[in-house]
Amino acid sequence: MIAVHVQMMFATASSVVPHIKEGRVRALAVTTLERSSVLPDVPTIDELGIKNFDATTWHGLVAPARTPSEVIATLHRALATTPQ
Repeated sequence: MIAVHVQMMFATASSVVPHIKEGRVRALAVTTLERSSVLPDVPTIDELGIKNFDATTWHGLVAPARTPSEVIATLHRALATTPQ
């Protein structure tokens, strides 16, 4: 968006808040059912009329197909014990 290759995008707040505060991009809405604490003046999509719109991000962790099982187990333990 900043390079003007696209006109609209969905992004995580953490990746765009600095650009919003600098005035480089404009937030139209947040995709959760409640307003964001970091962007309290930005309405939800639900508030704008698309009722019950609730989309949050998710993250996946991938590894090469032949990653040793010990490495996978270590990653799993680290992720499973990390506080949410």
